Amino acid sequence: MAGLTVCIILPVVKDGQAFRTALSAIAKASPAPDQVIIVTDGPAPEAARAAEAFGFRVVERANNGGPAAARNTAAAATDADVLIFVDADVAVHPDLVARAREALADPAVAAVVGCYDDRPPEQNFFSQYKNLLQRFVHLNAQREGSTFWGACGAIRLSAFVEIRGFDERFRTPSVEDIDLGYRLKAAGHRILFEPALQVTHLKRWTMRSLVHSDIFRRALPWTWLLLRESHVEPDLNLGHRSRLAGALSAGLAVSLAGMIIDLRAGWLALVAGLGLFLLDRPLWRFFRAQRGAAFATAGLVWHWAYYLYSVIGLAVGVLSYPFVGRTLVKARSDHDSRGAATSGPTLPQSRQ
Repeated sequence: MAGLTVCIILPVVKDGQAFRTALSAIAKASPAPDQVIIVTDGPAPEAARAAEAFGFRVVERANNGGPAAARNTAAAATDADVLIFVDADVAVHPDLVARAREALADPAVAAVVGCYDDRPPEQNFFSQYKNLLQRFVHLNAQREGSTFWGACGAIRLSAFVEIRGFDERFRTPSVEDIDLGYRLKAAGHRILFEPALQVTHLKRWTMRSLVHSDIFRRALPWTWLLLRESHVEPDLNLGHRSRLAGALSAGLAVSLAGMIIDLRAGWLALVAGLGLFLLDRPLWRFFRAQRGAAFATAGLVWHWAYYLYSVIGLAVGVLSYPFVGRTLVKARSDHDSRGAATSGPTLPQSRQ
């Protein structure tokens, strides 16, 4: 399978330093991909010129339709055997193409998901925390999963065409890649997590952007997806440990609030806090090994806050599903027997 042709697809909304760094990293890939397609999600003339200066093919969309539609547009413009999707704020490692080909050497594997490396250039706490947390989750994920990842994920064109690509009803970056993974799995295909497939995340996170993304681009839409699905494998953030941690974080918050009325509630808070630490001890050790004990402690405390607002997002998602979620994330009955999205694009016929 060493002869698999590879196309890297990168959607972009506007030009910027991170995007230029992403282009430069792709240009340094060795071996080089057979094709690179930069797709502008709406008018972005400066970004288009920058991509063309690197010799990459540019596909321009007149209107902004979101990353799902942009990726589908680019996929329709290639007949490469393998599509590697990356975001405009990541720098690929030089061996990306070789790693993807190696991971897909088994013809039974339809897609492979990579991870962030441990060297995010943004040094503020929330950028470091978010990057290292996502790396930890992917490094500890089950080898076979049920989700895809648009920031660094490779998929066979034949499988992508079969399920009709990304669902274009997702008009903002959210869980369009997770949805694709669910449909890919429902169609009988295998998805592997491959930690050796790495990119450097260039994004700067703040507390505000982090909480907004976790709730409105993850917790709510992901809850709606879960309510749509009859069964989902407990990988990534859906493991039993995470569910228990969510319950303990809620108990900790209630107990701490209860101390205002009765100080004896502090014993319950102590038990909940101890339970959380025992559950997250591997994460604390990972943080400590990467950035030291002070960062690990701060990261763990913030992570408990993350559990709490994620539980709130889950509750809001469940309550809002009949009114909002059912419309945005339609039920399984709206998909054909192969898990194909009804709103999929016109894609090329894959080569067998």
